[in-house]
Amino acid sequence: MNYDILLNLAVEKIRIDFGDLIASFFRIISINNNCFLGQITFLFSNISYRSIRTCILALFQYNLVIIENFKNLKYIYNGKVHTIKISTMISEAIYRIRYPRFIALIEYDYGLYGAAILRSILHYGQLYLSLVAKFSLFKSNQIIKKVEDILIHMARDSLINRSNLSSKSKFLSNSRVNNTNSHLLFPKPLFKSTASSWKILTTRFNFRLKLNILFSLLQEYQNFQIKHVIKFYFSRLLSTNIDFTYETWISIDSISDFCKDSLVYLMLNDKLVVSSIENLCFIDQSIELKDFFFKINLIEIEQFFREKLIENLIVNQFGKKFGVIFNIMSSKKIFEEKEILEKSNLNGIQTKTVLYQMHRLGFIFLEDFQMDGVTSNRVRFWKLDFTTVSKKITISTLKCLYNLLLRLENYYWIIKKLHNSVNKQNSNSPNKKINNFLERIKILLISIVKIDETLNVLYF
Repeated sequence: MNYDILLNLAVEKIRIDFGDLIASFFRIISINNNCFLGQITFLFSNISYRSIRTCILALFQYNLVIIENFKNLKYIYNGKVHTIKISTMISEAIYRIRYPRFIALIEYDYGLYGAAILRSILHYGQLYLSLVAKFSLFKSNQIIKKVEDILIHMARDSLINRSNLSSKSKFLSNSRVNNTNSHLLFPKPLFKSTASSWKILTTRFNFRLKLNILFSLLQEYQNFQIKHVIKFYFSRLLSTNIDFTYETWISIDSISDFCKDSLVYLMLNDKLVVSSIENLCFIDQSIELKDFFFKINLIEIEQFFREKLIENLIVNQFGKKFGVIFNIMSSKKIFEEKEILEKSNLNGIQTKTVLYQMHRLGFIFLEDFQMDGVTSNRVRFWKLDFTTVSKKITISTLKCLYNLLLRLENYYWIIKKLHNSVNKQNSNSPNKKINNFLERIKILLISIVKIDETLNVLYF
């Protein structure tokens, strides 16, 4: 993937949220392949050390950089030199585009209080929960108890975590089940706790969002009973302690209990469940049955929908004839040109024109000419390079998202100027212009969410 496009997209999102100075710090650290604090102060010699420290701490608070103590091997006066190494998290900056979707998911699962507490954590970054109790929304003891229960469930589902707890220490604590002191590493997220701040795990949220997108796509292909089998499987994936579990064995007997808990009274006997699961195999090797246990290969399903999405994007960008040839080429790895002419239902000139156009774009390439021993004619074979196609489509999507963010920043700048003009002169015309740009921003935000959803299936 093109690193420059990802970096520009991340920097632009940080610029919208935090301003030019912090965005410049993030870009410089990323371009220099992670920096030491001394290098940053040298590069920004015209800025005071206090401002530099404030920018770095702001990036750290919102999980956009990682600060590590680095020990130099050189000894000075019989002691090692300790410096601070700062590394950027480009994916975290891009995930900020998905914050509204994260809040919507939590509101669906945990209700309005869950959405409110998540909105607070996203707004403040790494947050001490004791500060949340001061909010007017959580003054009632009954409400505080409900919110604490939601926080405990979110911590159990690995949606939030202590800020000073690394993934390595988490893995070690999970592997040491018999350790009696393991509960000290995972205190409950209570409002009275002041030991550590808490943060969200955006990677886990993104995994949940991807499952939600796949479920919405899968249910269009399945009947009523299979929808609940898929929903049951996805809910079990979300409740596992292992991050990014795409495959796990689940007992078929537990599906009936899930349907009763969900108030969905299905007549699910063993034979019907097995037949329903077998009908789910619309993709080769997407599901596996063994001793009344089953697992779904989500990687295969994700690849299936990625190919369908790329096919639709290609049709929208290059036309139906281009899409027909691409659909034929994607059915198997290599095709003879004569076979493509027969299956496309297009005339020879149109088919060859599309093939040469795809060849110029790098979507397909020619295999070595092979000699037909009977007729002594050259046979031409075409091969689709799906990896290149996927990369080009993803880069185009990233560029589109980047351009929309630029336009969004431009609209915010125009609204700011209009507000300043309203303060200087009492006129109604600037207010109408502000309302027009606010409507454009709403439409633009919806477009950004839709394109980012496409990007989630394609890449992230």
